[in-house]
Amino acid sequence: MRLPFSATEIDARRVLVFLVVLEVLLVILFLADKWIPEPNYISESWFNLDGEENVPAIFSATQLFTVGLALFCVGFAVSRDSELSPAIIYFLGAGFVFLAIDEGFQIHETIQLSYRQLNRSGKMWEFSLMVPRIKKHYGVWLSIYFFFGTLMFLALYRPLKRFWCAFPTPTLFMRLGFAVFLAGAAGMEIIAYIFFWGVPDDRYFGEQLAPILKELQQVLEEGLEMLGISLVLYGVLLIKPDQADVNSIEEKSMDKYLSDKRIAFATLAVGVIVALLSILIDPLRGHDIHLANIQIFGLIVGIVAAFIGAYLAFMYKPVTPPEA
Repeated sequence: MRLPFSATEIDARRVLVFLVVLEVLLVILFLADKWIPEPNYISESWFNLDGEENVPAIFSATQLFTVGLALFCVGFAVSRDSELSPAIIYFLGAGFVFLAIDEGFQIHETIQLSYRQLNRSGKMWEFSLMVPRIKKHYGVWLSIYFFFGTLMFLALYRPLKRFWCAFPTPTLFMRLGFAVFLAGAAGMEIIAYIFFWGVPDDRYFGEQLAPILKELQQVLEEGLEMLGISLVLYGVLLIKPDQADVNSIEEKSMDKYLSDKRIAFATLAVGVIVALLSILIDPLRGHDIHLANIQIFGLIVGIVAAFIGAYLAFMYKPVTPPEA
């Protein structure tokens, strides 16, 4: 079945360039308020990258919703008789629609405020202390999203892998774009929670440098989010449902991945880095070491990953099939 829209590779590239140009324009309009000596209500309110219910927020929500809608169209176009199930595509589309709703109605901020009120009221106080967070009540939504996101990824890994194999090039751009999106939505948000939220502006960087770095963090956070979703949409537009490479959909032996030393050493390195950062983040911020819940969680994850990587790198031996 054909899609209700037909986008060639050139059309998809034009859409990507158009979106990137719009994103650069939004960043310039945001920074314009800092360059203009007189206060500018339009650039400060309408184009504030860190604001809500303004042009950048509506643009980001529209991007996410468009990706979800496009994935629904792809799922509808995939034949149910095909080896590739459209259910996983519908699920991905629903995920992006949820992210659009979250962007538009700030669900994650509501979770964070609810946690703060719950903690202050004393209700379920001991339980609330067990929820990993970055600092105070900041970042509690990241733990919740990470937990459920990981569960869904593990549960849907096999159909996701079949989707990746059926459309290798489009899904490569989709995965790259989503990684860029997460770098902005989660990575830069964590940096903001640590260095800019709930602390005086001059605590870490001085009165003159702190505002500049804070604006840079806001630009990188929102810019990476918008750029990442543009890449995801570019990948979706490259999908041709009637050209799915179903012959490449094969279940590879897990032993092949476990015996790959690059994966083993990467797991070891990531585990060591996460564990060290969990301990040293306090000295890097000028404090004595005091392991908060999120640091303990990171330390445990890092140690487990390091042990798994070390085992795969130095002790694991792949099982060789018996000769006929």
